[in-house]
Amino acid sequence: MMDLDADSIYRRDSGVDFPVEKEIEKRVILEKPVENFGFAEDPLLVTEYAEDIFSYLRMVEVRTQPLAECMSHQRFLTPLCRTELVDWIISLQISLGALNETLFLAINILDRFLSVKMVVKEKLKLVGLCSFIIAAKYEETSTATLREYSLLTKCEFKEHDIMIAERFILHQLGFSITYPGPLNFIRRITEADIDEDYKRASYIRLIAKYFCEASLTDNRFIGVLPSVLAASAMFLARKMMDPALQWTMKHVKLAEYKEDQIFDIAKGLLDCASRVEQHQTTFNKYNTPRNFQVSTYVQQYLTNVNYKRQ
Repeated sequence: MMDLDADSIYRRDSGVDFPVEKEIEKRVILEKPVENFGFAEDPLLVTEYAEDIFSYLRMVEVRTQPLAECMSHQRFLTPLCRTELVDWIISLQISLGALNETLFLAINILDRFLSVKMVVKEKLKLVGLCSFIIAAKYEETSTATLREYSLLTKCEFKEHDIMIAERFILHQLGFSITYPGPLNFIRRITEADIDEDYKRASYIRLIAKYFCEASLTDNRFIGVLPSVLAASAMFLARKMMDPALQWTMKHVKLAEYKEDQIFDIAKGLLDCASRVEQHQTTFNKYNTPRNFQVSTYVQQYLTNVNYKRQ
């Protein structure tokens, strides 16, 4: 069993990046259909369709994945430009009380657009705003008006400008905005914990969500598939909660990744979590009683294992 202690966790100066092709050669091929552990009695979860649903989502996640090196193709932008924009989008999501699914979709739309079009710095915030608006229209039951969005930017962008940019982004993406974010896969993997303590399982899930959101401002994770990110975050959260917790066959069946396939990404997430200055807004979001202050728990863990920043 691999330990995530101070001697084995990923170091910042290793120079490792995370393109999916290098880290995940292939998913676990299952000989038997995945069981729906303990959830079959709930008709609202449509467990009889779960296998087909997640098979489709895994196909879509590949089709909608942005280029890992999309920022290196941008002549007028630096990696810091994207980090600051994503942090602003997270602040926007919090202020509007939007769903976390909206946030992940917005970042996916942004990165996919940056993968196909060159953007000047003066227009980057407009692209980020419109990415969020498109995501909100897709995920939310109700959303702010264009006028309200314009006011949120202190009228930096007029309603007409927002409409034009929104249409342009949609055309560039071929109006394809279905995106299975990591939260879908976290929920799926959580089914393996149905027999565990409910409070502990909920805490693990919250820590995993924190890892996933913290990775949004880290450009190294642009090319990581959401299913890989979710599995790595759940694996790391379980080890952080209790080193004795195993990545069981139930987890392998539901995540479709073995421990050795996600270990390097999990170490990268731990390194990402240590860079609070890069995801301060996300840290504050998860440092509330509602979220059981899991971001502080993670930082305490890093201190306890004597994680040394390079």
